[in-house]
Amino acid sequence: MRMRFGNKAYALAEDERVAGILAREDTMDASDWLERYPKGPFSSADARNPDEPYGLPLAPVVARLTKAGAKQLLVHHGDGIFFLGLIVVLPSAAKARHRIFELERELSSICNQAVQKDYGQKYLYYAE
Repeated sequence: MRMRFGNKAYALAEDERVAGILAREDTMDASDWLERYPKGPFSSADARNPDEPYGLPLAPVVARLTKAGAKQLLVHHGDGIFFLGLIVVLPSAAKARHRIFELERELSSICNQAVQKDYGQKYLYYAE
């Protein structure tokens, strides 16, 4: 699998996309989502391992991002039952941002999306 990298324009466009999602109010805190769906997936497949029929569970991803210092984690959902993606609200503290961006490459690889660097963006979004 060939790795794709996002640039600053990609990061800014993603911030706008997430702002639009937040304006529609079809999000909920990831911890609330996990109370409803404790075995819910982060992805239905892992792009790094196409032979694996099941994707990575959401709970360990949320735990790792929380430990890294994410300001907030929100699930983008459809009708309160369909997982569409995970929104990471990035902190302002440099060390916490660095820890989150250390995880970013792995999470983007799982979702088969462009890997991002820290361009000062507000959000990261991982789509199902």
